[in-house]
Amino acid sequence: MRITKSCVGILFIFMAILIAGCGSNKMPSELNSDVKSTNDSTGISIVVMGNLLSKSEVQRLESSILPNLSIRESLVNSGLIELTQQGTNIHSIQGVTLDSNLHWAISINGDRIDSEDWDAKVNNNDVISIYILSSDHAKDVEIVIVSVNGGRLQPELTHSYVSPYTHEVVIRDLLKQSGIVVLSDNSKTIKKVQEYSPKMNEKWILKVNNKLLNANGMDMKLKPQDEVTIELNNS
Repeated sequence: MRITKSCVGILFIFMAILIAGCGSNKMPSELNSDVKSTNDSTGISIVVMGNLLSKSEVQRLESSILPNLSIRESLVNSGLIELTQQGTNIHSIQGVTLDSNLHWAISINGDRIDSEDWDAKVNNNDVISIYILSSDHAKDVEIVIVSVNGGRLQPELTHSYVSPYTHEVVIRDLLKQSGIVVLSDNSKTIKKVQEYSPKMNEKWILKVNNKLLNANGMDMKLKPQDEVTIELNNS
C-alpha cells in the first residue's frame, strides 16, 4: 500500500500532538526538582529539596552564607530560617513546617552534619544542601503538602505544612492530619484554618496542584508530591 505525503504529514502532526499531550501530564514528583543557587564570588552553593522554596528565596539564603561564617550564623542571618528554641533543629523555612514524623537535615559537600557541628565554618566552593528526612532517617521520603494562602485579605496566614505521603490518603484525611484545619461537623467544608474563621464576605476554596477542587472533592486520593492549597477568597 502506498503512503502519500499528505498521510505522512497527518501522521507526523498526530504524533506531535500525542507527544505534547504526554509531556503536559508529568507527575508532580517530576516537576518538583531541587532549587539551587551559587554565589559567583565565593562559589558557595545552596540546594533546597524540591520546590518548597522559590528561586529568589534560595538566592536570598545563598547570599547569607559567606566564608568564615558558621552554618548556624548563616542560617539565622538569612531571615528565612527559624530554629527551635533550643537551637538544635530547624523549626521552619520561610513558613514551611514539617510533620512530627519528618525533620530538616543539612549536608555539606554530601556529608550530613548534626546540629552540634553547625558551628563549623563555611569555605569557598562548599555545597550546602537542605532536605527532608523521615523519622527513620530515610532521605528519599515521599511527601504531600498543605499550603494556606491568605492573600491580601490575611497574609499572615500564608503557610505550608509538609506531611509524609501514606497510601490511599485522601484530601480530607490530610487536612485533619495537618493540625491547622478544623472541618465542619460533616467534614465536607472548612470552618477554620490556623484558628481563623472567614468573615461574612470571605470563604475558603481548595485547589490541588493549582487546579480548583469541586464541591465533592474531599475524597480525592492524593499522589506523592501533591500540593493541596487552601485559599482565602472574597465570596
